[in-house]
Amino acid sequence: EAEKCFAAFDKYMTSPEVVSQDFEVDIYSIQHNGWDDATHGVSWYFKDEDQYAKSGQVFVTSQAGRDFRKTLNDLGVEATQENLSVHTINY
Repeated sequence: EAEKCFAAFDKYMTSPEVVSQDFEVDIYSIQHNGWDDATHGVSWYFKDEDQYAKSGQVFVTSQAGRDFRKTLNDLGVEATQENLSVHTINY
């Protein structure tokens, strides 16, 4: 399922709504996390608080965000831990 998750992430990140915001993001594999079942992480790098706010708005309100969330739900991806700019998931 990792390939489908990455494909969904790529589709979201290359959507016009997201590309227009010039977000900087890393997705990476977690080999050993110890205290939870996270397998991958996503780190967002924001230039300022306005870009942070915009990223949430795009994720929640855009069609690309809705499609991405639906795909992750369909794949059974579980948000393991989230903070201001790092999200770890388990699938």
